[in-house]
Amino acid sequence: MCGICGVFRRTGGAVDPDTLVGMRDAMRHRGPDDIGQFVEGPIGLGFRRLSIIDLATGNQPIRNEDGTIILVFNGEIYNYKPLREALRGAGHQFTTDTDSEVIVHAYEQFGESFVERLNGMFGIAIWDSVRKKLVLARDRTGEKPLYYRQAGQDFYFASEMKAFLKVPELSIALREDVLPAYLAFGNVDGKDTLMKDTYEVPPGHVAIVDQGAFSIRQYWDVHYSDDSSRSEECFATGLKELLEESVSMRLMSDVPLGAFLSGGIDSSLIVALMSRVMDEPVKTFCVGFDIQNYSELEYSRRTAHLLRTDHHELSIGRENFFDALRRLIYFQDEPIVHPAAIPLNFLATFAKQEGVTVLLSGEGGDELFAGYGSYVSMLRDLRTRAVLPHFLWQMGSRITPYKRLRKYRNIFARYAQPLEHLILSSNSSLSLQELNQLTQSADPSLGYFLEAVCKQGHSPLQRILYAHLKTRLVSLLMKQDKMTMAASLEVRVPFLDHRIIELAATMGDNLKLRNGEGKYILKRVAESVLPSDVVRRRKMGFPVPLSMWFRERDCCRILYEKRTAERGLFDPKSVQRIMEDHRRGHHDYGYVIWLLINLEHWIRIFVEGDSVDVSPPSLTALPKKKIPAFGLGASRAIA
Repeated sequence: MCGICGVFRRTGGAVDPDTLVGMRDAMRHRGPDDIGQFVEGPIGLGFRRLSIIDLATGNQPIRNEDGTIILVFNGEIYNYKPLREALRGAGHQFTTDTDSEVIVHAYEQFGESFVERLNGMFGIAIWDSVRKKLVLARDRTGEKPLYYRQAGQDFYFASEMKAFLKVPELSIALREDVLPAYLAFGNVDGKDTLMKDTYEVPPGHVAIVDQGAFSIRQYWDVHYSDDSSRSEECFATGLKELLEESVSMRLMSDVPLGAFLSGGIDSSLIVALMSRVMDEPVKTFCVGFDIQNYSELEYSRRTAHLLRTDHHELSIGRENFFDALRRLIYFQDEPIVHPAAIPLNFLATFAKQEGVTVLLSGEGGDELFAGYGSYVSMLRDLRTRAVLPHFLWQMGSRITPYKRLRKYRNIFARYAQPLEHLILSSNSSLSLQELNQLTQSADPSLGYFLEAVCKQGHSPLQRILYAHLKTRLVSLLMKQDKMTMAASLEVRVPFLDHRIIELAATMGDNLKLRNGEGKYILKRVAESVLPSDVVRRRKMGFPVPLSMWFRERDCCRILYEKRTAERGLFDPKSVQRIMEDHRRGHHDYGYVIWLLINLEHWIRIFVEGDSVDVSPPSLTALPKKKIPAFGLGASRAIA
């Protein structure tokens, strides 16, 4: 895990080394162990290293045998050893035992299609000095970040957007046209970001920059189908085998590793599979709030006891949470749209202090196997809408003059909406009308999400799973990457091995949602290694008591400040109504208030240059607990 950056002056001018160093060192937290850079005429590549594999010789930039191909790379390639042997057989020579050198020779051998042979998480930059072109690549699901900017003929890229703050030639401004999508979904999806003229290389894409052009192409996508030729037993067996292999591959490390353990099915299954192959108890970590009903510590502790892990707990309170907000917005590069990001950073800091540098996570299970309750409610809405022809729903929505039927008006109005608006209402934090009023826009731009919904799949569930794979999951992965890398800690995600994603995409809906319950097939696999009560307990997620806190004026005082009001981004009457309705308990607008607060902080830090203290959180006063393992290998008893 590392931080990479670079500058390509396509007109042939020389790169300023000081600019490159400034960009590189803005990401010091991503790589505190070593540094590197390459500057030659119009190209400059910067690198900061968090040492995980081949601690002695794995520094970058790294070159091929004749020095014509130069690489900087952030991430891990899990299949690098068999790839290395195949490349050796083709005549390539290796001088290190690191996965980064495999990428260099794979590019030599296969050209731009090299990326299709990689199983891993990565942001890659390759300078081909013979062809005078820069190749950027991002992993299939977006576990690792990769941003770029163009200013005239100059091209810049980096693992984090804050690196662009160090380039004097680049102006920093808010891109206002994406604000409706931000408020609706909590994300700015696709290649767009909130920073004007700044873009992401989308997951599963390769970008090519040469002296005359910039182009980008997709090298991977998932295709949904319903493979009726395979039985439920066949799917369950195949899924378990792939999960076991994926977990085993992600245990490669020359530094200590562990796992997040919330006690839910996804993290519990990952830890159970780790326990079956590791020679010592898994170090597990969980965080909770010091408020009843807002903590999974009890469930995590019980699962840790069953799996005989070396378990660690951390508890945080409201003051810790809000004190960390500005600092973590800086590390996130964007507003903190997932409130759980803040306790995640505290937990990553705690794990790092306990000597762990790599953690495995259960992220991705919900998006692959329909784990969210919103999937059930959305499908119920779609089935209800299909009961009547659309014109009858429209007629029913106009029955207000009749008192006896007036109570049904909202129901008819809901299903009289165009289909895309109904889908939006199941996935948006605001209704379309509220969004119009708040953003003062008659036609808010929400197209990327709707395009994703319509692009793939044969059923409504497949379509929404695909859309979430391209939107919500990418946002969650960026939360996980930025919050853990702020603590100089790497996270790996076994569920997102592309072979597991592709297998899940061929499963019928009834293997994911059955009898109103999600993750059917995953729960069946989990019950082969975990007790049924762990697998079947009600999903809790990671609740954050925002709604409770935001009924107190001091938690959202930034929205009442003159500086915020004068910005003019949103209708002030709509903001005031949202705040008052929430405070009085008329409606739960906690998440919308959270998005507004975060956006204001982000503008002040990134656009207006307000200072921020980036010192790591102090954990000395927080309640911590270590629950020792109960003996090596004991978890195998429940396998």
